[in-house]
Amino acid sequence: MSLLILIGLFQYVFMKQFIYTNKIKSIEDQIHLIPDDVWKHDIETSQNVKRSRPMVYFPGVNITFINQKSTFLRLAKDPHHSYFPKLSASTYKQVMKNIKQPDNTMSLIKKIDGHQEQVIVLKPIVFDGEIQGVIQINTPTESLRDLLIRQMIIFLMLSLTAMTIAFFCFFFCFKTDVNPFVYYY
Repeated sequence: MSLLILIGLFQYVFMKQFIYTNKIKSIEDQIHLIPDDVWKHDIETSQNVKRSRPMVYFPGVNITFINQKSTFLRLAKDPHHSYFPKLSASTYKQVMKNIKQPDNTMSLIKKIDGHQEQVIVLKPIVFDGEIQGVIQINTPTESLRDLLIRQMIIFLMLSLTAMTIAFFCFFFCFKTDVNPFVYYY
């Protein structure tokens, strides 16, 4: 029994790490596919015109542009989760300093200001050779936690089924071994 609990605990820890890392990598890959010129167009258009649907859009996420003066401009809003976390100014400056790194994104999993836990991916944006600010993409971890819970319920059900089968097999074998002279007709 304790072995199954230990296996379940390890499964939860490793599965959580895998699922969260996979989500972060997916968002980072999507960000890197969009050239800075597209971000520039979307930011300029969002500043000048109020529109209902942004040019750059990933389903299920919120996208914010934070300029060097720490002004926030919302580029995309998920209707189900519209919370935009505001990180410290030093975090945004640190991302802007990492512009020359090959993978210049920064990823966090945080619960900010009492809101639900968020996956946050930050990428510096450069227009005409100058750093303009940071693109912040965030999405709640609620769906990831739901997936983990479903996986743990499946593991629990399979473990209980295996233990029940093992108990009946052991009980049948034990009963036969204790009384070997009983004949079944």
